[in-house]
Amino acid sequence: MMRIKLNSILFLFKQPLFLLYSGIFSLIFFMIIFVISLFFITDEDEYTDYLQQHRQIEQDMFLLDDVSENIQDSSQDQKQKYDQVINDLRERVQKKEIELSTHNSVLIAYYPAILENYLQSNDWVIAIKQTLYSDIFSSKDMNFLLELYKKKEKIRGKFYNNIIQMYGISQLNKNEILSVFIHELGHYFDIVYLEKKVLFDVSDMFYKLSWIDINIMKAGLNTKDFVSGYAMTNKYEDFAESFTYYVLFNDDFREKASKSDILQKKYNFFSSKIFRNDEFKKTNFRTTDKIEEYYWDTTKINFSLENFLEYLKKWI
Repeated sequence: MMRIKLNSILFLFKQPLFLLYSGIFSLIFFMIIFVISLFFITDEDEYTDYLQQHRQIEQDMFLLDDVSENIQDSSQDQKQKYDQVINDLRERVQKKEIELSTHNSVLIAYYPAILENYLQSNDWVIAIKQTLYSDIFSSKDMNFLLELYKKKEKIRGKFYNNIIQMYGISQLNKNEILSVFIHELGHYFDIVYLEKKVLFDVSDMFYKLSWIDINIMKAGLNTKDFVSGYAMTNKYEDFAESFTYYVLFNDDFREKASKSDILQKKYNFFSSKIFRNDEFKKTNFRTTDKIEEYYWDTTKINFSLENFLEYLKKWI
């Protein structure tokens, strides 16, 4: 009799629905404790620990998603309830993440964490920090999280939910890493910095120069009206690519703008809405002999990191 009961219990543990529900309840319990603990986070060390925990939770969610997809016996209604629970929890964590990121200044997190020990004295890490600490950017009260990943992805960087993520950092050269960071910083200024300044989104003034919708370009425009081919893919990349070109290749931007009214207005946008103290005006850190008529990606243009950092020293 005891063996029969034991076998019944073991049989129950192996059931897909049991695995699903136990996973959901465990996740809900952990998330409740986790979210409550967020309200007691006060310093940067605890905030960084929170972000690392958040990444682990995201991984757990993906694992549960796999379990859910493999369960054949559960009804569509049960799956929908499960998805709703996961989405609600994720939204609560992301909302708190944004609140915390605006409470702090720029923070840097490393994945895996041991990466920090190897990169503290790294040239490009110093370059990123020097960029952030210069008066040009520190005076703008920026608040976001920078995540540096060793693993390589299809993309080198992305910006979402007030987080800049950069991938494959051990495989990119230091110049490209900094230019990709500046590109993603452009997304931050576009989506966060300018949007919160007034009652309307200031970035719309830039978008309307070339775009009808997110990826629908106005008629009659061509490559001379954009700083790169990638800038022509959608209005957000247009902003970030133009931002990068303005910071690293300002004189080139001005020269090309003299041949396009649209490009001139884009140049004027950055000088009037973001860099009002003539930061980067009449500078050029390009190392190649001449300006190319067409670039696909501004982050691939060679520039002198040393000259760029030397210029930033004037603003520290």
